[in-house]
Amino acid sequence: MSTTTTTRRRGPRSAWDWFPWAVAASLAVVILVNAGMIWAALATFPGQAGEDGFDLSNSFNEMLRAAAQQKALGWHVTLGVDPAGHLGVALAGPDGRPLPGAAVRAVAERPVGPRDTRHLALPAQPGGGFRAAQPLARGRWMVALTIRAAGHLYAIDRQLIVEEPVPQTAR
Repeated sequence: MSTTTTTRRRGPRSAWDWFPWAVAASLAVVILVNAGMIWAALATFPGQAGEDGFDLSNSFNEMLRAAAQQKALGWHVTLGVDPAGHLGVALAGPDGRPLPGAAVRAVAERPVGPRDTRHLALPAQPGGGFRAAQPLARGRWMVALTIRAAGHLYAIDRQLIVEEPVPQTAR
């Protein structure tokens, strides 16, 4: 006995014949992209999520109490930058006069880009203000200011932008 095999001849292939392969290829692309994102995240993670997040939230009521105490002092604090990039602070008591014996320190830090932190001492200037000896470079800075005067501690954070100095025209 002989056996004969019959082969069915199909017509031209349709797009649906490629559908399972398209799904498999799409999933492979998704897996590769996810693997690349995971690698990039792990390669650039500094190992620390932050210094203050959860711990700060646990002491939120204490922060509110400290803010109320600072407000009750009635101090007026103004930060600015002169054209050369030096941080200046004007400090006045509730009566509008300069606070005697105040000590001012600041930490300026870049919020974006390469880490750049500057610890600034602001010695008192004639006339009651305070001015940093070291200028800040052009750009955006987050400044944490600490003031000690009359047995009190006053702390504020401000964002400053140091702009390109404007050249003076000859007269």
